[in-house]
Amino acid sequence: MRIDHFIGFDRFYAIPYGSKTAHGGVWLDGPKYELFSVVKERTGKGGIIAEDLGIITSSVRKLLKQTGFPGMKILQSAFEPDGSSEYLPQNYSSSNCVVYTSTHDNDTVAGWFKTADKSHRKFCKEYLGVRKNADVPRAMIELAWKSTAQFAMTTIQELHGYGSEARINTPSTLGNNWRWRALKSDFNDEIVSFLKRLTEISNRNEL
Repeated sequence: MRIDHFIGFDRFYAIPYGSKTAHGGVWLDGPKYELFSVVKERTGKGGIIAEDLGIITSSVRKLLKQTGFPGMKILQSAFEPDGSSEYLPQNYSSSNCVVYTSTHDNDTVAGWFKTADKSHRKFCKEYLGVRKNADVPRAMIELAWKSTAQFAMTTIQELHGYGSEARINTPSTLGNNWRWRALKSDFNDEIVSFLKRLTEISNRNEL
């Protein structure tokens, strides 16, 4: 189970009921570890992922460490040209994390790459060791699988290299979200073989 908006359990912005805008709100402390200590007591160990995305303060990092929940690493945010991003596998400080090629709130890898600025695209291809733009999605999957992260996740869109037409959701927009659907034909022997072999050589087949 993934706990979305994990940072809100540390601190959140409260807006008075009936307000037409966010003006006049105040920052309040969340339940912090008091809540999660009960959650862990009731559910046991494991099985929970924290969506620690957004503005991560020292208090949020402290709360994540207290819970022991794996945080999230999104590879689309990893390719800062100076190689310093905490989402780049070489900079993971712990294997207690889940690496994603993208999430439901991101564009597909192909769509993201098409609109990324030139310096990020150049660094991404150089880091992944690919020459063709079309090779980026699969190469990013391989990077995720071969990372030290405890878990690695991708989507059927990335396996096919689909573009923005296959995006699931664009946050803060209405009218055109959650409409894309995978077809039975999207699941084929080639994909099964690719994932099976990648899982074997990445030593993830025993998880």
